[in-house]
Amino acid sequence: PVLHGLLLSLYRAIKQWEIWRYYCNPRITNSRYSHSLLHVQETTRTIYTRFNTHLGTMKTIISQRWIIFSIVASSYFLSFFHRTAPAALSQELITAFKASSISLGVLGGVYYYLYLALQLPTGVMVDAFGPRKILIISGVAAGIGSILFGFAPTFLFALAGRALVGLGVSVVFISLLKLNSHWFSAKEFASMTGLTVLLGNLGAVSSAKPLAFIITIIP
Repeated sequence: PVLHGLLLSLYRAIKQWEIWRYYCNPRITNSRYSHSLLHVQETTRTIYTRFNTHLGTMKTIISQRWIIFSIVASSYFLSFFHRTAPAALSQELITAFKASSISLGVLGGVYYYLYLALQLPTGVMVDAFGPRKILIISGVAAGIGSILFGFAPTFLFALAGRALVGLGVSVVFISLLKLNSHWFSAKEFASMTGLTVLLGNLGAVSSAKPLAFIITIIP
């Protein structure tokens, strides 16, 4: 903003100076000095125009990177929410599926099995295909898994839904790191990574006591 104001002030000053010189001495329009002044004015106008163009581009980039970060960080928030949600739903799951403690452990653990197995392949796929395609495919898989888990008529359907959720959210963190490295500078990367981890842990916190409270008030 300061540089923008300085360029605008310089352009206006040169314009007013040229008008004043012209009316004080009309013959100056044919002199070498007049041409030099006109050249300075045109150069200043060009710099000002280009600066406005680059300023608009920078504003667009800044807004885009925060929109992208917010969308993917929301997915990371939900990945932690799904990770710890079965603990708050344990009694409801035992009642609904007549599940034993072993079955309940398998239901909670199948998320981690796929999540763990896909970490290394996720890095390779994100480098090879880019985070956008990977996030779209994984988001669809996690969404289908969430719906399947929520409406599961049997324990096997719930297990399949939970596995799809683990499969889908396993790519979010690596993809988000890749996006942060692209959209944010090296000086901002550590701060954005810290914010990412914070949002993920907020998802885990929200699936504990808040989720348990919501279950008690929903008939």
